[in-house]
Amino acid sequence: MADSSSDSSNSPPLRLHAQQQSGERRVRLRVDTSEIKSTYANAFQTAASRDEVVLELGFKHVVPSPPPLEREGEEAGVEVQLELGHRVIVTYPTLKRLAIAIGQVVRGYEVEHGEIELEEQAGKNE
Repeated sequence: MADSSSDSSNSPPLRLHAQQQSGERRVRLRVDTSEIKSTYANAFQTAASRDEVVLELGFKHVVPSPPPLEREGEEAGVEVQLELGHRVIVTYPTLKRLAIAIGQVVRGYEVEHGEIELEEQAGKNE
């Protein structure tokens, strides 16, 4: 017959006792993706208050602008259209966890594929 006092700390009763003594609780996370919707976003804008941050996600595309009016110095160009379709409101602790997670994903991508080059656009979020 085996002596229970020589049992390793991996036995369930001992682990349970250790969890109870330290105040640890086992938590099972169930993720329900039955209602999840996917969308594509290539642009965003943010707004912030003292308690939360608003992330608005959408699609930016370039459309030809109409012919210029007959004013001197006006040139034909393009028009950038931003269609914001999704708003996510998060607390600062959630935003920080999200920023860390996104940073890890970007670093992993850049290790695998090289540095991501960003277009320079003053005042624009992409």
